[in-house]
Parts: sequence; structure tokens; C-alpha cells
Amino acid sequence: MNAKSMWVWAIGVFVIAAAAHGGILDRVRDAAREAVQEVTGEKAEAPAAPAGPGQVPAGSAASGGGSHPGPSAERREYYPSVSYATLLNGVTVHYRHHKFALNNIQATFIEEGATGYIILRTADGTELYRYDFRAQPVSKPYTLLELMGTFDLRKGEQLSGGGMQVDLDGPGAYVLDFYLPAEHFYTFPFTVDVIGSDDPFAGDNWWVTSGDWFDWGYLMITDADPEKNLSWRMWLRRTDKGTTTRLKEDAKVRVEIRGPGGLVCVSRDATRSIGPDWNRWDFDMAHPTEGTTTWGEYFKAKNLLANDGEYTLTVMKNDTLYGAWKFSVAEGRLQHKGRTLRAETDPLRFIEGGRVAWWYCRE
Repeated sequence: MNAKSMWVWAIGVFVIAAAAHGGILDRVRDAAREAVQEVTGEKAEAPAAPAGPGQVPAGSAASGGGSHPGPSAERREYYPSVSYATLLNGVTVHYRHHKFALNNIQATFIEEGATGYIILRTADGTELYRYDFRAQPVSKPYTLLELMGTFDLRKGEQLSGGGMQVDLDGPGAYVLDFYLPAEHFYTFPFTVDVIGSDDPFAGDNWWVTSGDWFDWGYLMITDADPEKNLSWRMWLRRTDKGTTTRLKEDAKVRVEIRGPGGLVCVSRDATRSIGPDWNRWDFDMAHPTEGTTTWGEYFKAKNLLANDGEYTLTVMKNDTLYGAWKFSVAEGRLQHKGRTLRAETDPLRFIEGGRVAWWYCRE
């Protein structure tokens, strides 16, 4: 067993052990970030420099296995990319059947009708499957990557004339690489972990995905209109299997934003039903102070943007701190940072939110 194979095995064992001891969320977070660092060589918060002419970023398919184009050497503001929310929604592994699938992923700044392909590989470079796509119009600059064929690269056979669920080798670290005919334009690392229970009556272990789902969320302003309501969107899944065969658990989730003047807004009280798959949840923000004339009313984006400064968004799950996200407002605008800085971060790892979503990474 080589060093990378041992690392992949160790991640699976680590996550199982984490489920049986305290500090589950910290361990899930650390495992996810280590997976990204192992596959891409990057730090979770620091944007990598764009690849120069002839350079191949670590973790790209062009650097290990298969003959594929490398990243473009052209410098431009709007690189081909993917809509990150559709990517996190669209990459799935069935918790019980262990099937991998891609669903309804949208790209940005790719011409309508353009063709390309997606490679699913292991972190050590073994190519498993290829998905051919054609870019279908949605609304400029968005296109849907319609899957036109699924191929098993190890067997050299076509499995389907469209997208289909495929078998994975097992828990471990994987990468999706996205290609146009002359350009490698995106890469997405993730891991497949196993979570179980010490209770022998709790049923089979689950396969779950880990990665950016855990760390990233975004503030949403519909139509980028400050008169519209402010909301926070993030992904949640179960972090342990518990002691029963029940698929989902109910969790009370509360979002709060604090800024220079203290508590700014809060989400409405809500209980979410959370299972082993990542699901995106939308939290509408409201005015916080009971007894005031605005208490409980929807919180408009303009009320946040009116005050420049540093802000912290916290999420409480069942009255326990789940995570914190920091962001800033300057000159009446939400500020991008890290991997969301267009034309400044590595295009292969850029997080595209369009004009209506401001993405932030957990601290």
C-alpha cells in the first residue's frame, strides 16, 4: 500500500473514530480541510496564484493519468467556471447503495452548444469515469452541462448515453476535473467517508461525502436588490448515525449576524430534518429585538449594507455553536474574499456566486 493509499484508508478510519468520540464537528471539519489540502496542495482560506503559462496546478488530471488539456494561459476576468451552488447540490453519493451521481450542474462563461467532459478520479490519479457534456442555454452567462454519455475508463466501455449512477471503489479521496476541448477549467476535490454506530442494532454504516459542503455558505440578496430580503444559505447533513435506524434527525438551527453595533439580525426559529445527504437550507433573516416595532419583520439587505464594518455570522444547532463565518461591508457593499475573488484566485478553484450570492468560508 503506497503513501496516498494509506492516507485514504486513514481518513475513513479517522472519521469513523470521530463519530464515536467528542468533538465530532471539529473532526469532520479538519478531515474535510485535510482532504482538500491533500488533493490540491492548497490551504483552505488562502487563494492560490493563477497558473502561469505551461504550469499545471497540483491535483489536476493533467498532472497524473490520462492525456488532457491543461489550464488556459490566457489572462482574463471571466474564466469558464461552474455555479458553485449547483455543484454542491449536484455531486451526490447514495448513503446506502454507495452510488455516485452528477445532477444538473450549471457552468458560467461557456458558449451555448460547447462540448466537453468531466473526469472522476481518485486522489492518486486513477481515472474511473468520464461524463461527456454539451452546454445547453439557461440564461447568460449560465449554461446547463447536459450529460451526453457515461464511460467506464478502466473497462473501456460506454455505460450510458446520458448521465448515470456509478459504483465507487470505496471510501477515500476523489476529484472531479472539468474540461473543454482545449482547456482544463475546474477541479473539485471531495472525500467519501463512512459513519456508523457502536449500537449493533443501528443498521448498516452510511457512506457520506465531505468537503466544501461543510465549510462554505453564502449570503443571498435576490436580484442583488438592497430592497429585497437578506438570507443565509448553507448545507447540512448528519455528522453521526446515532443509535437508531431512523434516517433523519430533527435539529433546531438559528443564525445570527453581529456587527459593529452588536446583534444585527437573526433567522426565524425553525427545526430542520437532517439526513445523511447534504441538503441546502435557506434561512431568512429578521429584525432581532423583541418589543420593537420591527421585531420579527423580514430584514432587508439595505439594513446590513448601510453600516460598513466587520461582521460575524454564527450558526447554532440545538443551542450549540455549529460554526462562525466572518465577512465585511465596505462602501455599502458586501466584500468578496479568498476563493471568491474573481480574476485573483486560481480559476480552477474559484467559487462562482454570480451577482446575487456572497460566499464565505467557516473560520
